[in-house]
Amino acid sequence: MKGGARLTTLIFLVLLLAAVSGLSMLLLRPRPVVIQGEVDCRKINVSAKVPGRVEELHVREGDRVTRGQLLAVLDSPQLQAKLQQAAAARAAAAAQKLKADTGAREEQIRMALNQWLQAKAGLELAEKSFTRIQRLFEDGVVPAQKRDEVQAQRDMAARLEAAARAQYDMAVNGTREEDKMAAEALVQQASGAVSEVESLLEEARVRAPLDGEVQDIIVNPGELASAGMPIVTLVDRSDLWVVFQVREDQLAGLKPGDRLVGSLPALAGRTVTLQVTRLAPQAA
Repeated sequence: MKGGARLTTLIFLVLLLAAVSGLSMLLLRPRPVVIQGEVDCRKINVSAKVPGRVEELHVREGDRVTRGQLLAVLDSPQLQAKLQQAAAARAAAAAQKLKADTGAREEQIRMALNQWLQAKAGLELAEKSFTRIQRLFEDGVVPAQKRDEVQAQRDMAARLEAAARAQYDMAVNGTREEDKMAAEALVQQASGAVSEVESLLEEARVRAPLDGEVQDIIVNPGELASAGMPIVTLVDRSDLWVVFQVREDQLAGLKPGDRLVGSLPALAGRTVTLQVTRLAPQAA
């Protein structure tokens, strides 16, 4: 009996020692540090380079968009007016260039000839009048003032005849090469102005700069948007990170490159592996 009692006591002591040892290991085992954080991603404010009123909005919050997709259209009456003016100037320059390239029409040549002949006849009459008045002046019949008036009329008639002759010669011989080059330059300048306004009008069509998701609609249809003012906010789901608020006593040994295991409550506790990329001190 005494031997059986001692054996029972020994077995009890062994079991007690094992239990104490197991409990000690459980209590001394490092417990995982649990910290909470929020998933964040890159946000892009999409704006227009030109001011205008939002005329069309092609997306809603939560929509997924692709790069280049049309998001909104702005109405800019000022740009439309500038485009009409530039287009009219280009048409006028093109007509002037066509005239320079093809030369004067037959009726224009005849008109220029008639104007020159009229000016020539006027000059001949003025020459005769001056010759007669000059003789009378030399004979002392008319004063010097009368002679000067007739001489001025003759000089004016000579200038008119020379100008009419130049116009007739231009109509017959065609436009000079430098005039053609000038007309071509005007066409190019006007075309450049049209292209510039068209480019600005294209800027009024706001497009997505990348693939993403619409997070916020900042300016609604009918509202004014100034140049550079955000109209839509997109989020880039391909560029995600997690921001944790870590206490100072939890930073020991934590460094960039370390890997952590996290769970996502929004995805039914799905576990993910995270890598520390940056430790940023919190501003006071």
